[in-house]
Amino acid sequence: MTSLWSAQREYVPVKRWSARSPVAGGWAFANTKAVSLDGVNEYMTAAGGDVLGVAAADRRTWAFWIKIGSGSLYPTIWSKGSRAAGNKNESYIAMDATAHKLYLLLGYNGLQFYVHVTSDIALTLDTFEYWTITKNNTDLASGIKIYKSGSIVTTTTGSDTFSGYECSNVQTMRVACDFVDGVNAYFLPGSLNDFTMFNTDLTAAEVSELYNGGTSFDARTHTKAANLMAYWVMGDYTGDSTAAGGRIYDVLGNANNDLLPTNMEAADIVAYP
Repeated sequence: MTSLWSAQREYVPVKRWSARSPVAGGWAFANTKAVSLDGVNEYMTAAGGDVLGVAAADRRTWAFWIKIGSGSLYPTIWSKGSRAAGNKNESYIAMDATAHKLYLLLGYNGLQFYVHVTSDIALTLDTFEYWTITKNNTDLASGIKIYKSGSIVTTTTGSDTFSGYECSNVQTMRVACDFVDGVNAYFLPGSLNDFTMFNTDLTAAEVSELYNGGTSFDARTHTKAANLMAYWVMGDYTGDSTAAGGRIYDVLGNANNDLLPTNMEAADIVAYP
């Protein structure tokens, strides 16, 4: 184990990344790149496939910088599971194509859902913005909160139509598309950067800390760094590549969480912002 210094607190233990990086003592944080997606057929899947699930009693936080364009029906940012009648095991984060509002849907089978929470304000098209979604373990829509630029936004809640759901680790995790009846769909047109997942629901203060006033922030030094499940810096990590055979590394060192690009090319790593 090694430690990084944070100006906001004392030492925070983190994992070593030296096996993947020539930088002595670990990878040096930078934020100058992002991953661009065409909204047509480009997406990424977790290398381990059956990882990073979410069930009704799980606490979760998803946070990311996103610049989204128009032209895709319900573009998907993150998804887990497969949509099919009766299985209620699909969950995803997407944007409404008309109102451009962010939403989290849990336990969907194509006809019914368990929880559906939508932000009451829209994403700004073609502009990088930081969004965070937290989910507590109460298994209620009221336990889901959405933040823009580190500040909570009001939400609209859909009806709970299931008695429960399971979006488990036996289903593939995707970034930038959904999986519907055996076909990848609802691709994301835009760019993603600094995507984190935590196995806890961050408080408002912790979300604000992660946003860091809009200034690049190394999530490994966050107050809840020990709760990080995955952390993709989307192009800045040593070895990151969207070319054929490449991968976007989970900087926490878990190879199962590395993202494998599909239908992408080296030029899809672009300058940020």
